[in-house]
Amino acid sequence: MKKILIIIILQFSITLMFAQNAKQYYSQACEAYKEAQFNKTITYLKKCKSIIGSTNPKIEGLLMQAYYNNNDIIKSKIAYDNLLILTPKIYQESELFKNYKMLGKQINSAYNLAEENFQKERIKKANIVISEINVKIESQRKQKQNNKKGEEYFYNKIKNSLDADLLAEYKSSFPDSKNIVNIEKSIKEIDYWKYAKSKNTKSSYENYIDKYPRGKFILELKPIMAKIDKNAYNKAINTYTQESLNHYLYSYKSKYYLGNYKSQVKQKLKERIEYDAYLKAKNSNDIYYYNEYIEEYPYGKYADEINNVIQISYRKYGHAAFAQLNWKKAVYNYDYYLKHYPRGKYATEITKSIQDTYENWGDEKYKNRNFRESKKIYAKSLSKYPNGIHAKKINRKYKASIKMLNMRSHTGVAFYVGMPKSSELNIITAEKFAIGAEVLKLSKFGLGYYFGYFNSSIYTFDKAYHSVYFPENETTFIEGDYEKVKYVLDASEFKNNDNYIELGLTRRFIYPIWIDAGVGYGFGTNTFLVSGYEEVYDCYDGYSWEYTGNYMTNDIKYSYFSFQVGAKIVISNIVIAYNFQKRNDFNFQNLGIGFAF
Repeated sequence: MKKILIIIILQFSITLMFAQNAKQYYSQACEAYKEAQFNKTITYLKKCKSIIGSTNPKIEGLLMQAYYNNNDIIKSKIAYDNLLILTPKIYQESELFKNYKMLGKQINSAYNLAEENFQKERIKKANIVISEINVKIESQRKQKQNNKKGEEYFYNKIKNSLDADLLAEYKSSFPDSKNIVNIEKSIKEIDYWKYAKSKNTKSSYENYIDKYPRGKFILELKPIMAKIDKNAYNKAINTYTQESLNHYLYSYKSKYYLGNYKSQVKQKLKERIEYDAYLKAKNSNDIYYYNEYIEEYPYGKYADEINNVIQISYRKYGHAAFAQLNWKKAVYNYDYYLKHYPRGKYATEITKSIQDTYENWGDEKYKNRNFRESKKIYAKSLSKYPNGIHAKKINRKYKASIKMLNMRSHTGVAFYVGMPKSSELNIITAEKFAIGAEVLKLSKFGLGYYFGYFNSSIYTFDKAYHSVYFPENETTFIEGDYEKVKYVLDASEFKNNDNYIELGLTRRFIYPIWIDAGVGYGFGTNTFLVSGYEEVYDCYDGYSWEYTGNYMTNDIKYSYFSFQVGAKIVISNIVIAYNFQKRNDFNFQNLGIGFAF
């Protein structure tokens, strides 16, 4: 119960407060009317109507007088008609109402006069004015009957209006109109625009454009946005940092009628990025950042200055490495300089220095008996500077390195292929190659040794006549009516699988030839198979052979000691070898190729 009472008191207080405000506006309207400030009178009365949400005879009576004195006959006529509607008939006969009636007659007279003038003049302008007056009077008078024709006419006149009060008046006059939605949208847009203008910020105007991209105030907005855009551009240019310039590029977009200076800002940003790269190199004094700048801006604003610093730096680094006998580092820095600045300020000096470096570097390797490296270094110097100041001297040292390299100790391997040839039997009709490998050690003092392994698999086939065509060996016999002569033939097969291990010494004969001599041990198996045939002569059919079967087979295992001689040619890392071996009943001539390291 207590809560209900509090709510009733609050509601009463609020109602009383609104009533007091309305009464205050009405009093101010009366004071303004007495002072002949009719526009203020009308304004206060509209506020009063807005607060109470309706109207009454007092308000309409004062509105009628204010409009009349303001020479707004139409609105005064509307107010007078509203007054008649709102005032009961019984009160219209009172003394107080007589003044309203008198003024109403004057208003009606003025209205009728205007109508008569319209009829007389019959011109387009008068016709429009009178029609508008008629429409407004008719729409106000027959508000409850919802005169569609007058309403639409009024709507067409005000739908593009930027006056929120006029739109609000239409809304209050035609609350059930089908055009209320559009009117409310227009009022909301006007309010949104007023809010944006009150904030007067970039974001508030952007919000308006987002909501009303084709709004009624776009034309008014464009010069405002142009001013904002100009100020932002000036700020970005004056600040002149990557952040400020990027902020303009990414925050001021053309859809909001901004970003008109993007091309200028992009150019400034490009210049600033280059300047920052220059400052980074300058402040760090690091060759890495100097090179980074030149790679990015080879023809930049500060390229001449940076190139000069780089040339001085690599010259300095090269000379420092040379003084420390760090030949590799010195060559790197000199070579970098000449590669990037072949016509630089110090190019002639650096060209001489790098040749001196190559010579000293090669000499150091030669002195340490690292002839392979000294050869490479001298060769590189000659390839780069064939006509250099030390070319003749380095060429001699290059040849000396090659000679010493070939005179050095070698460890190598050679692979052989050989052809066997029987020294005892002249029966070979088919054979296979021998294969083998040697491991060798060649001393720089001209003496060395080697050992190896060889294998050969030999197959032979031969025919041996045991009877020949002599009378004492002939056997003549009669078979039926034919005379035949018989001869005897043996056919033999020979298979051999031979393994051979060798060990020997080698001696340098004359560069690059080495002479070999060694001994070997061999072992293997010989297999013999003999088959018999008969050759029979028939005086009618000629010769023919008849197989008589195998009559001998034998496997013989053997071993033996032998010797071999040979020669090797060793050039750099390549080995070419020849080897002659006396192995059992066969002579082997083997050719080989390999490598040494």
